[in-house]
Amino acid sequence: SGRRSKHLQGLVLPLDESQGIIPWTARNGQTVLANDVTQEPRYRPSPLPPKDIRAELCVPLIFDEKVVGLLDIQTDRANAFTEDDRLIFEAVADVIAAAIHNADLYRTEQWRRRVADSLREVAGLLSDNVGLDQSLQAILAELGNTLPIDISAIWLLGDGDIYLAACSNCDLDKLERARRENPEASAAMLSALLSTEPIIRKPGDPLWPAGIAAHFDARSSSIAAPLRIGDQPLGIITLAHHTAGRYGHEARNMLSTFASYAAVAIENTRLYDQAQEQAYASAALLQVAQAVVSLNDLNEILDAIVRILPILVGVHRAVLYLYDSERDRYLPAQAYGFDEADEATFQRALAPGEFLLLDAACESNRSIARTLEADAAPETWFHLPPHADTSTSLSTGDEAGSVTSGE
Repeated sequence: SGRRSKHLQGLVLPLDESQGIIPWTARNGQTVLANDVTQEPRYRPSPLPPKDIRAELCVPLIFDEKVVGLLDIQTDRANAFTEDDRLIFEAVADVIAAAIHNADLYRTEQWRRRVADSLREVAGLLSDNVGLDQSLQAILAELGNTLPIDISAIWLLGDGDIYLAACSNCDLDKLERARRENPEASAAMLSALLSTEPIIRKPGDPLWPAGIAAHFDARSSSIAAPLRIGDQPLGIITLAHHTAGRYGHEARNMLSTFASYAAVAIENTRLYDQAQEQAYASAALLQVAQAVVSLNDLNEILDAIVRILPILVGVHRAVLYLYDSERDRYLPAQAYGFDEADEATFQRALAPGEFLLLDAACESNRSIARTLEADAAPETWFHLPPHADTSTSLSTGDEAGSVTSGE
């Protein structure tokens, strides 16, 4: 209240600054009475009007030996406060601190109920046996109903690094690129992954990936919570808001509870997906075995194998070549997933050197798995070095008998 009240709305005061009566009181939990601020070395003039402040009394609001707030009184009169005023305001501060604590408990209970409702929604999806991607999006959606969020994301641990598994209100590639291209942002994500509780970004810290991707101001708010099963880290949940001071101890406690339940949900979904994949693979291998036993024609057997590959390993296109040692040629036997124009490209015998990837698979007598450029036309396979496709060499003894190339 007072002449500055309108200007104070939305103001955030960093408590780790070396100067300032308010930061000092918050850090030390002691009252400061300055009847002449010009003689007080800890005083820092406020950037807000009015400019004629002469005396200040700042009292910490303490509950259970923790500073939960501050009661700051400023006046344009020098020597305005007495020791009696100090005692009175300290008594008032005790009442205010208790009231804030009770209000926190009430809000926390409301949030916990809201979190419980959100988790029930997520649990309902899990009981319907939905996939991991849908579960992650459901978790982010429920978080958005509980906390102030502009951008939310779930990063999961895999192959020794974290990767962006799901995000809300931001382009996935842009967010992932912001992490990769900014070492300080990557370091912050690693710190959150190894932490045992949520961490809140300070206004002076480097921006995290969401803030970078959305071009947020340095004063924007971010919080990250580790996803853990016991001592095993699974990933992290990150939340970001464009305004300052959006996440405090209440948000930390709420997000910690949500992350604990979400970690269990994610792990259960992963286990279910793995069980489904194993079931699909077993069914596909059974079909291969049945085809080998029941079919007498080699072409029919190879056709069955190529058509089962999408179930077994999830390829979009596949072609199986037989190697003719007498002619020293790769002969196309069966293909899957090609249109008529592309299929004609592969319906010819290939000499060694025409398809380097096949040569590499036969020479090494092992599977070769590499990344293929997005939307690459099948005819470009012939011109790729053996580092841009997926090829498997099927061999008997030391002699390669057939080669399967798939995208």
